[in-house]
Amino acid sequence: MVAKMLTKPECGWTDFKIDEEHTYGLGYLTDVALDWLDQAIHGLTEIAPFTVHGFCEPGRMLCTVSYWDCYIMMEDEDGEGVYEFHGVKLNMIDFCKALYQDISKDIDAWVRWDVSSLDDSYCSMECNIDNCDNGIHCIMDEEDFINPLFDWRKGLIQEKLDVLKELIDKNEEHFCPNRAFF
Repeated sequence: MVAKMLTKPECGWTDFKIDEEHTYGLGYLTDVALDWLDQAIHGLTEIAPFTVHGFCEPGRMLCTVSYWDCYIMMEDEDGEGVYEFHGVKLNMIDFCKALYQDISKDIDAWVRWDVSSLDDSYCSMECNIDNCDNGIHCIMDEEDFINPLFDWRKGLIQEKLDVLKELIDKNEEHFCPNRAFF
């Protein structure tokens, strides 16, 4: 299994690494925690390959997680095609375990993955604040707006982590040597 697949996110960026030769800086354009957890949950629920992705600026990284291996492809943003492709000996259950561990360990940082989008939401709400019912000016502190969003997002991430952990425990035996996943 990979020791550390995703680094602790900082300012909407994380590094993704599943082998010693390649590291991919993934940016805030993809909600890595929620999107990747959804894909892993789907993969283990259906016992089917799944793909996670991220924007590297430049390029897009796609990692297809198959039963026994992962395949990483770097794709040009401008439609010029694939400029990197390689496989890594990492099975689906170990990929999911690493994903679970990395997000669980730094859950508060993943909750704040893209704080700028929350700030934008607050600013958008603040711009329309004079349009409240009965023409009364609403007063809402930024902290009163953002903290419930953080709590909601943390609950959502934790819920997905709990589902993924349950699926890992349920399916782990099928990924042992000399076993089949069906």
